[in-house]
Amino acid sequence: MERAKLKQALRDRKLSLRDVFALADADPEGVAARSRPLEIIRSLPGWRKAGRAEALLRECEIAEQRRIRGLGPHQRAALLARVSPLLPV
Repeated sequence: MERAKLKQALRDRKLSLRDVFALADADPEGVAARSRPLEIIRSLPGWRKAGRAEALLRECEIAEQRRIRGLGPHQRAALLARVSPLLPV
């Protein structure tokens, strides 16, 4: 799945953050694994406001340069815990 399609699927709620993690685990060299968490978070509904995604990464102690495949289990869990309850229905 190319990056633009991945981001559009997130915007359209066809994929979730959890799905992106699963895609990254299934294909460590794929687009999902090579994506930066910042661009993935910004693609989620309700997270496009300037600075909101960056603040979330700082809160979860994730460098903006990090890739999805480079996130540890605690970082992934922290992102899921903070993003999932805040997504609009």
